[in-house]
Parts: sequence; structure tokens; C-alpha cells
Amino acid sequence: PAKSKDQDDIMNGRIPHYLSVSVNLAAVFTVVLTADKTVSDHLAELIGNGISIIVRNNDCAVTAPRISKLFGIPAEMVKIVPPEHREFCDKITAPVEKSNASVICNGKLSSITKVLSNIRHIHHSSLTGLVLQSTSIVLALIFAVVFMIIGILGQITPLMVILYHTIWAFLTLFIMKVKPR
Repeated sequence: PAKSKDQDDIMNGRIPHYLSVSVNLAAVFTVVLTADKTVSDHLAELIGNGISIIVRNNDCAVTAPRISKLFGIPAEMVKIVPPEHREFCDKITAPVEKSNASVICNGKLSSITKVLSNIRHIHHSSLTGLVLQSTSIVLALIFAVVFMIIGILGQITPLMVILYHTIWAFLTLFIMKVKPR
């Protein structure tokens, strides 16, 4: 077929595949790629959490721009593993007989998506808690220095210290609970 015909097939979502025998064109097949709704939802969740998609693939019809367009995700968030790195990819994604792990998934996309999303959420929550608790420590030191300068450090009771830390603990818990994912 003429090159313009190929472009029409691509524009209609059909991807041509050519079969040749002894350098002569024997057949042309067209393939239509469609997005699975479940996979699309899981990919959207991963992208929403800032997690890029890396695809190991041998099919020349499946490219990063096509995946991006098909699932409606940003092109910069999709990468294809190049052929020279496939052996390394197979090695690091091979099943492990025994390992220490703090997270477990059963290998399904839904399970992997949930694990990765939860890891990001836990990371953000721990950073939020760290910032809030560090702020409370710095404020406590500032209060102590100011009270020392004005000479009322001796008037601070253990109950006031406990109350201060309790308020900050509840504030930290509250902010971490209401903070959107």
C-alpha cells in the first residue's frame, strides 16, 4: 500500500503490520489497540501519585506515545524498556523464593497499584509528621530561651510541658488525618 494509506490506517487507530516472504510483501494486518477500563483506572491512580510507568515490551506497535494516548496519561510518565536492558529487567523482576519485605503484593496490577500508592502516602505522612514535630521542638526551644531571658523559666510546670506536647501530638494526628492523599 501507498504511504498515504498507512497514515490513514494509523490515524483511524489501526496499526499496520507487514508480513514479507523473501523481501516481497505477502500480507498486511491491521491491529487496533484498546484500553482496558480497570488497567486505565489503576494507571491513572499511579500517575496521580506521581509514579511513572515503565513497560517491558517486544511489540513494535506498543510505543510510549501510543500508551500515553491510549490511556490518557502524560507522555513523559511512560517509558519503554530498551532491548539492551531487557535482561537486567528480567533479573530484577524475577520471582524471589525468600525475602524480607515490609510490603507484599500478589502480582496483580490492582495489588501493585495499591502498594505503590500506599507507599507514597506513608512517605508523605511521615514527612508531614516529621515537619510538625520538628516545628514543635523548635518552638519549645524558643519558648525556653525567651522564658530564661525574662526570668520566668522556673514557673513552667510539668503539667504545662505535658499539655504543650499533647496539643502538638493531637495537632499532628489531626493534620495527618485530614490531609488529602
